[in-house]
Amino acid sequence: MKKLPSCLIVGILTLAAGEFCHAQNSELHVTVMWDGFGRGGLVPVTNFDIELSSEGYSYEGKYNHINTTAIYHDVPEGRLAIRIDNASLPEIKPFSDSITVHKGTNAVIIEMDSSGERKTRLTDFDGNELPIPPEYAQRFGTRPDGTYYVPRPVRPRTGSTTDGQRVLYSRVFCLDSGISNPAIEFMEENGWAKTGEVDFEPGFGLVLLDPDVHWSWKNGAYVFWKD
Repeated sequence: MKKLPSCLIVGILTLAAGEFCHAQNSELHVTVMWDGFGRGGLVPVTNFDIELSSEGYSYEGKYNHINTTAIYHDVPEGRLAIRIDNASLPEIKPFSDSITVHKGTNAVIIEMDSSGERKTRLTDFDGNELPIPPEYAQRFGTRPDGTYYVPRPVRPRTGSTTDGQRVLYSRVFCLDSGISNPAIEFMEENGWAKTGEVDFEPGFGLVLLDPDVHWSWKNGAYVFWKD
């Protein structure tokens, strides 16, 4: 068997190395949240349809919060279009926008728009509407009749701790007992950030523990990544 010229071998190895260096292997840890009460923290959406698409990449699936971790592999870096609809709750409006996917792992939190007037309704066994107890009005609404307004997603407030760590303030960062948030859980497990309650609105904060962690916000979509 004839030996390949050394220059050809070097060329093949160079091309292979180039292909390896440009491999598209970004990873998304995605959580989808919504505000059903207008106060306090948000909760995960359970079932919905999700589409992820960019040049050369496409994913369509049903997200079931109960039995999936919502981790997407081999997502190309760059602009990624996301569409979420057919949510099981009529208050939730479809989401359609794009995010920038960065190299490596990206923690993504999408706050769905459920803004508008709402009313807490209590009924007896026969379906008759009951008056709203004062404690319910204090917890869920701002009016005695139980009506309240759910705001649109807004860019988080920013601040810093006494030792200079960056903090983002938003109800999205609620992590109550029994509530799963794969994006936040990934960041906490890897030392990127930690959550905590604050004694002012919106009541929850995310402390960025690693200076190499960056974030962006657009139309309710948060993206966290690390250099």
